[in-house]
Amino acid sequence: MTRLAALFFCCVPAFASSPFKQSLTQKTNVYVKDGLFIGGVAGQGASLLNVRRSFSKAANLERVIVDLGDKDAKPSGKNMSYFQASMDSAHTRVILDLAQLRMTMVSEQRVRQAFKNSPFVASVEFTLDPEDKAGTIILNLKQPMQLEVFELLAAKKPARVVMDLKPIKTNRGKDLF
Repeated sequence: MTRLAALFFCCVPAFASSPFKQSLTQKTNVYVKDGLFIGGVAGQGASLLNVRRSFSKAANLERVIVDLGDKDAKPSGKNMSYFQASMDSAHTRVILDLAQLRMTMVSEQRVRQAFKNSPFVASVEFTLDPEDKAGTIILNLKQPMQLEVFELLAAKKPARVVMDLKPIKTNRGKDLF
């Protein structure tokens, strides 16, 4: 009986729901407070063409758009390279990992400048790992947020990772901060 109980307790976490979502190609207004989005296809190679943001005061939403190209820095159209975007509520940050990133047209200074007047992002880190051919963008948030991630794909345009950030609401429907 003891072995059976030990086996049960060891296996319980495997049955827990996973905070993992496949990134969709359309906005659905489904936000997560903590979890991981994946998207794109591995094995293609990619380039980072641009990072930009906009804020809608009416919707209380900040949109981050990451433009990706192919391995030759040309718009990748409907061929999105593999990425992972995670919301880390414990550390109040969003982490975007871009796999197989062969080159970038964007500097760390340019990424930081894009978020200079952000109402929700306190600071940005942008690191490149040439050995692993990967790039990481970390958005350190000013307050607890929720995240939605989706892809925009169109022929002859950069593939776009879109991350929408909204403040977490209290039970009364007001922002926490």
